[in-house]
Amino acid sequence: MIKKMSQFFLFLLVIVLFSAFLKAENNTPRLTNPINIKTLTSEEKLGQILMYPIDIDNTHKYKDAIKKGIIGNVIILWGSYSFEDTKNLIKKLQGWASESPRKIPLLIAINYEGSTVFTPVTLGLLQLPTNMQIAASNDTQNTARLFYLAGKEMKRAGFNINFAPVVDVNTNSNNPVIGLRSFGSYYKNVAKMSSAVINGLQASGVIAVAKHFPGHGNTSKDSHYSLPYTNLSKEELQKHLYPFKKAIQSQVGGIMSAHVVYPNLDPKYPATFSKKILTNLLKKEMNFKGIVISDSLDMKGATKGQGHIEASTLSLQAGADMLIVGKYNPEKTFKKLKKLIGTEISAKRLHQASKKIIEAKNEIFYHQWDKLNGYEINKAYDKVAQNITNKAITLIKDEQNILPLAKNGDTEDKLKVCSVFFVPSRFSEFLTNFKKPFLASGIELDYYNAFVRPNYKDYNRARKCVKNADVTVIGSFQMNAKPISSQVKYINKLIDLGKPVILVSLMSPYDILHYPNAKTVMAIYGITKYSSKSLSEVLLNGKALGKFPVEIN
Repeated sequence: MIKKMSQFFLFLLVIVLFSAFLKAENNTPRLTNPINIKTLTSEEKLGQILMYPIDIDNTHKYKDAIKKGIIGNVIILWGSYSFEDTKNLIKKLQGWASESPRKIPLLIAINYEGSTVFTPVTLGLLQLPTNMQIAASNDTQNTARLFYLAGKEMKRAGFNINFAPVVDVNTNSNNPVIGLRSFGSYYKNVAKMSSAVINGLQASGVIAVAKHFPGHGNTSKDSHYSLPYTNLSKEELQKHLYPFKKAIQSQVGGIMSAHVVYPNLDPKYPATFSKKILTNLLKKEMNFKGIVISDSLDMKGATKGQGHIEASTLSLQAGADMLIVGKYNPEKTFKKLKKLIGTEISAKRLHQASKKIIEAKNEIFYHQWDKLNGYEINKAYDKVAQNITNKAITLIKDEQNILPLAKNGDTEDKLKVCSVFFVPSRFSEFLTNFKKPFLASGIELDYYNAFVRPNYKDYNRARKCVKNADVTVIGSFQMNAKPISSQVKYINKLIDLGKPVILVSLMSPYDILHYPNAKTVMAIYGITKYSSKSLSEVLLNGKALGKFPVEIN
C-alpha cells in the first residue's frame, strides 16, 4: 500500500513539474482576503446555502439573483457545447458574483460521475469510464490518477465541487436509477474504489461529494419520479453505510442525502428530511464534519406531499448544510425562506450550515488557489482511461472455447466474424472504433448497427449476418434495470440459431440474465471510446482481466 501511494504522489510530482513549463491559466476567482462569516447577515447566510441549476439557455433567470447575493452556488447540468463555452459560462457566472454586495465567489458543481450521467461529455469535459468499469478493473492506483487528471480539467474549466462518487451499493438488480452508476454490489469493493476516486479528486483541489446517503442501492423506484422505501434490516444497512464510513475516513468534502425512506432508521421521514439520519447518524455517530448536501429538492421524492419551501426548511432542520433548490424562481424562493428565519429556520442552524460553505470557499478561493497549466491533460488522461478499460473487460464464460478469435486469423480459410450491436445511434463511433483492430488482423468482419428497439427487419438482416459467419459478436444494450423487450426477443432468436455466438453485455451487466442459452458471455459495463478498442483486442488476442463487480442471482 505504501509503495502504491508513493507511486501515485510521484506521478503528481511529475505532472506538477511538467506543467511548470507550460502556459499558466486559472478560471477560478482569487480572494485577496478570506471571507469573515461573522460579518454576514442572516439573509446573506441564507443565500450562501442555496444552489440552483444553470445552463447556457437559462442564465438570464439567475443573473440578478447572483448579483444580489441570494444565490451562493450553482450546478451546471445538461448542455451541448464545447469546453471553451463551458469555461466562458463559468467566467460569466463568477463575474456576476463579483458584483454582489459581498463579492463572494460561487461554488460551481457538476455531476461528473461517468456512467449513465453524460453531463461532462455535453460540457466538453473528458469522458469517464463507468463506475462499474472502474470497479471491474480493480485498479485503485490508476483510478486515483484518472480522477486527479479529471479534477484538474474541471478546475481549468472553473468547476470546484463534484457530486461524485456514487458510493451506493447496488444490491437490487431491478434498481432503475443507480445500476452502472454504482461500483457494484460488493460493499467493501465499493468502498475501496470510491475512496480512490475521492483521493484523486481532492488531490486536484476539487471537493468530492459521496452520494446518496445512507444508500440508494437497494431501491426499486427512482426518487426523481417517486418516493422509494427500503426495508433493509439494521445489519444489512451497515453494509450500505460502510462505503460512507470509508469516504469519511478519506476526508471526503461533502455527502449528499437520498430521498429514500429507511423505516429501520426513521419510519417517518426520507433521509433528506430526517434529523435522525442526517444529524444523529451522519454528523454525530459517524462524525462527519464536511458539507451535508440535499439531493435536488424539485425531485418527486422530495416534493411528495409538500412544496419546495417546506422541503427546504425540513432539510435544513434535519441537518443539510447546502440545499439544491431545483428549478424554482430564486427571488421568490429566497423571499419566502427569508420570512422563516427566526421561526422554522433558526439563526443557529443557518449559521452552522453557512459556516460550512464559507469554510469551503475560503479553502478554494483563498488558501488553495493555484495556477493551473494547460498541459496535455488529454494525452495523460487517455492513457490512464484506456488502461482501466483494458483491465475491466470481463469474460463471464466461454463454454464453446471460441476465444481468442485471432487463433484462427492466420489460417488458409479466413475466419468470418459478424458483429451486431443493438445500440442507440449516438454510439455509432463505438462501432467504427471496434472494427479497426479486426481489419488489421486479417479477419473478415461484417458489422451491423441494429436499432436499440429492433423490429423484424432488423432481426432478419442480423439473422443473415449470423448464418453467413463463423462467429457472431452480439452486443446487448440495457441502460438500467428495465430490459428492452424486443431486443431480448430477437437476441434470443439469434442465439437459438445454433451458430457460435459471443454475447457482449454493453452496459448494465444485469442484462445477461435474459439470455440463458448464451454459451460465451462478456461484459464491458459501458460504451466509451476506450471500451470499443479494449473489447476488440480482448476478442482477438487478449486475456480478459476484469472481475465481475455484481452478484447476479
